[in-house]
Amino acid sequence: MIPFTSPAQRAGLLTSLFAILLLGALPTQAQKSLVFPKMGTTTQYHLVAGPGVSLKDKRTYPALTLTQRPELVNGTQYISFFYAFKNAKGLPMPFFNVRRKGSEVLALFMAGDSLAPARLKALRAQYTNGQSESPLLKFDATTGQKWRCYTWTGDDSYGPSYFDVTLAEIRKTAGEPVYVFKLEETTLMPDGGVLRELLVSPDKGIIGLTLQGEQFHRLTFEVNPGQ
Repeated sequence: MIPFTSPAQRAGLLTSLFAILLLGALPTQAQKSLVFPKMGTTTQYHLVAGPGVSLKDKRTYPALTLTQRPELVNGTQYISFFYAFKNAKGLPMPFFNVRRKGSEVLALFMAGDSLAPARLKALRAQYTNGQSESPLLKFDATTGQKWRCYTWTGDDSYGPSYFDVTLAEIRKTAGEPVYVFKLEETTLMPDGGVLRELLVSPDKGIIGLTLQGEQFHRLTFEVNPGQ
């Protein structure tokens, strides 16, 4: 036991202990920058069995991995998401660059490396009214509300790419809200698949997602299918 010679020493030690406990409870800077604080750096999703899902689908796309990493773009901190199928031999495919701002998750309007900076700036101004970001997710939206999210453009021949996003419903799972966002991609449909639906917890992150590509129909993946 540590001897105390005065009440001031006891008070000083208690203050120090309280400060240590408080610092331990505060979120780290890395946690603050995350879009979803309780979502892991790497998350694996499993193919949901159901109508339209064949044995070939189960063998080809048994699981999907979603990885997130911090990325600094023009002085602003974003979280970059990449996804890859379990059996894929290629590099992970980029999903989106996003950051959290209040009740919204903003996506960065991106462009291919072939575009000159001046051309990219002109495209952003032309298609987004000068805004480099647009909302991908809105947790304060009302059911049925729709908005447009500009995300990526390959080059001048492709033109702009964007999603029309709709908050389809809000479910209650284990006492917490899960938002179902429907996405209609209006320009490109890459081989790797384009997003059609996101199941999102504002805290725990992406619980499930539905992809559709030129080479396959709609496939849904969830962290814990059926739960």
